[in-house]
Amino acid sequence: MAADGAAGLVVVGPHLWMANTGTNRLTELRLLDGAVVERLRVGKSPAEVAFDGTYVWATNAGSNTVSRRRAR
Repeated sequence: MAADGAAGLVVVGPHLWMANTGTNRLTELRLLDGAVVERLRVGKSPAEVAFDGTYVWATNAGSNTVSRRRAR
């Protein structure tokens, strides 16, 4: 399931980006129907998510890093 250990959320246009602490992934969902667009591996225990107009950023609490992915 896409919400495995769901933590931070951010809406970017027609998509919802969600940090999944249980799977160490950032999941992109389509808001219209909840379909998974993409699951991206990030650092350990991603917690918060932010959008800066170009990139989606995830803080990885378990590895003390941040991950950056270009939003579509």
